[in-house]
Amino acid sequence: DYFVGAALIPTRKKEVEIYKKKIDAGAQFFVTQLTYDSKTVIDFIEKVNPSVPILVGSGPITSLKRLEFFRKQLGIPGLSDGIAKVLREAKDMGEKSVEICVEMYQSLRDFARSNGYSIGAHIMSIRYPLLAAKIVKRISKL
Repeated sequence: DYFVGAALIPTRKKEVEIYKKKIDAGAQFFVTQLTYDSKTVIDFIEKVNPSVPILVGSGPITSLKRLEFFRKQLGIPGLSDGIAKVLREAKDMGEKSVEICVEMYQSLRDFARSNGYSIGAHIMSIRYPLLAAKIVKRISKL
């Protein structure tokens, strides 16, 4: 089989309109950018009532430099001051980011199951394949 997917940025202005145009053009699934906040994704999904799967992107964060880059340069959803503070104060930022990702995917999985949506995970290793593998292993057991 051959599948055509498209990017999804839940926080972008007019994303609902953009999403609908991509569906009309033939998109069969969507993949989000990195996110660490299930609420952002859930809010978007409730607006569009998707008929195709959405893979939510996330991955480990292992350094202050990368954290600040994600927050300031990329505007990654879910890296609020609160989560950033938790990561900064963690003894092991990489492991803590794994926990945050797993919690987010747990929330998304529960939401998807209770509402009949097809939501999955897209784990990006971002130079840390062992931490990404930990996320995959833990969320595959949810």
